[in-house]
Amino acid sequence: MRVTIKGKIITACVLMLAVSIVSICMITGARLEENSLALFVQDSNDELRLVDEAIALFVDGVAANAAMLSKDPRLLKDDNSLTLYRHTTGPTRMTPLENGGLEADIFRYFKAMLGTHPAYGSLAFGARYGGYVQCPARERKPGYDPTTRGWYRSALADTDKVAMTDLYRATDGDAYLSLVKAVTGPKGDVLGVVAANIRLSGLTAMIGGVSFGESGYVVVADETNTVLANPKHPEMNFTQLAGSGVSLYEKIAATASGHLRADGHGGGYDLNVYTSPETGWKLIGIIEHDEILSHGRGMIHTLAAVGAVLFAVSACIAFFLAESMVRPVKRVTDGLKEIAEGEGDLAMRLEVRGRDEIAELSGWFNVLMDKIHAVITDTASNAHAVGSASGDLLGISRKMASGAEQTAQKAHRITTASVGSMESMDTIAEAMEETSASMAMIAAATEQMTATVNEIAHYSEISREISEKAVANAGNASDKMGRLGQAAGEIGHVTEAITEISEQTNLLALNATIEAARAGEAGKGFAVVAGEIKDLSKQTEGATNEIRGKITGIQEGTRAALSEIGDVSKTIHEVNDITLTIATAIEEQSAATRDISGNVTQASERFQRVNASMAQVLAVVREITADIGHVDDSVDEMKQNSSEVNLSADALAGLSETLSEVVDRFKL
Repeated sequence: MRVTIKGKIITACVLMLAVSIVSICMITGARLEENSLALFVQDSNDELRLVDEAIALFVDGVAANAAMLSKDPRLLKDDNSLTLYRHTTGPTRMTPLENGGLEADIFRYFKAMLGTHPAYGSLAFGARYGGYVQCPARERKPGYDPTTRGWYRSALADTDKVAMTDLYRATDGDAYLSLVKAVTGPKGDVLGVVAANIRLSGLTAMIGGVSFGESGYVVVADETNTVLANPKHPEMNFTQLAGSGVSLYEKIAATASGHLRADGHGGGYDLNVYTSPETGWKLIGIIEHDEILSHGRGMIHTLAAVGAVLFAVSACIAFFLAESMVRPVKRVTDGLKEIAEGEGDLAMRLEVRGRDEIAELSGWFNVLMDKIHAVITDTASNAHAVGSASGDLLGISRKMASGAEQTAQKAHRITTASVGSMESMDTIAEAMEETSASMAMIAAATEQMTATVNEIAHYSEISREISEKAVANAGNASDKMGRLGQAAGEIGHVTEAITEISEQTNLLALNATIEAARAGEAGKGFAVVAGEIKDLSKQTEGATNEIRGKITGIQEGTRAALSEIGDVSKTIHEVNDITLTIATAIEEQSAATRDISGNVTQASERFQRVNASMAQVLAVVREITADIGHVDDSVDEMKQNSSEVNLSADALAGLSETLSEVVDRFKL
């Protein structure tokens, strides 16, 4: 399908207009939605604050009335005359007016207050002893005791303040909130508790008049997320938001304050949650999402209609603009077509009208035609020269191809001979490498044998040194044993002297005993001392004899040891001589092994140098062979190039003829 410039221009303008209008509508719609939501949040916050203030005023008023009731003289009488229901066994109807007395007075007072406060559900007073009065009077359950009820205990937590109970369901089945206050006597003792009970349905009716637009309404929940008032869905009163199964209420339970969107009751809703700083209750403004967007959607529809009109007008303008732009282009196109169909007439030119881009294009095209005319003229004059040169080139290329063929044959023969020489050098190099490897193995074995002989020589030297040390140690031991025998002989002389002293001491003790016997009674003490000296002399003689025996044994052992040490010393001398002989032989063997190792190492090094030289020679031969191969390849390439030059020369001659024919077609 052929697409004209006119069609492209119109399409581009239409697309730009459509995109612009749609973008404006989308952006405006988004901004309108944002503004509508922001306006809802702002208006609902203001409305919820007013509702919170109204509820706070209402609760404060109830609390003030409860405080006032707690100071009423009728409740302070405390005469124990109120009816007790704690001992009843069945439902009991309350009859305060029939009962008369204080109970009837309190009932009339409560009734009068309820007449001026219709939002109150009931007023009640529970006495500390269990008496109870309530207006309006209702049937009591069996065993009803106000002092055990939650509302009564809530007031006792702080007897000076009014307390608010949690939401509860009373005996009549309705849900209530109670504001309770303890009634205290002059001494501060608790006489009972008065309660102002707010019916949940009354609170619902109070906020039922608050609305947002057509579908918006307000829901009130306490700090435990229990619904206190839901005018749109009263069946939700006294239910928990969390766990209700409705996405709308589940999100409210999880939100302390702010805007959110949720589904529930068959549609989408926008919510604004406000938590009262006074009571802690949640006030939730709820409105259908479609109602918030209804105003913005109307504006979007208006914008869409205006955009459609602008689109139609702009499309017409784009059509006329495209027509005015395409008309000069078509004129230039017709001129170019005429030049193209003029059978190469380079003298034709385009007509230049005006000063716009199309006129400039025509002028530059005419300049291009002038240059093409000059080029074709030069080409025609040079075409014949190219034909002559191509003939000369064809002759030269044929001669070069013949010479390249001869050179290629000679190069092939040189390459074959070079490859044969390289294979022979490879064989020689492999043999030299094997010989070098064998010499390396012999050198390694010789070095290992040298190391072993050196190790044997080392240990022989160590053995010789040990033998010499053993000989020296044996000599030292022999000297020490000799000195030991000499010392034992000297000890023997000492023991002989001790024996003589002991014998003389024994003789002296005997003489002392005889002299003591002559002295009679006076010499008894001396006789005892002489006896003890005699005993000591005998003990000394026994010990000396024992020492003499030990010394004799030491002397005999020393002589035997000297004899054995002499034998050992002789044996060690013999071992030392043998070790010295071995060390000498090993040293000679080590010297011979070192000579062998040196010769083998030198031979191995020479083989390695020869092998390295062969490797270098082989590398050079391989390089020569590779170079000859490159020469062979170059000759083949030159031969191929000569053929290609020959073909190119033929082609150039043909092109020269064709060029001459083409140039001859133009009218210069």
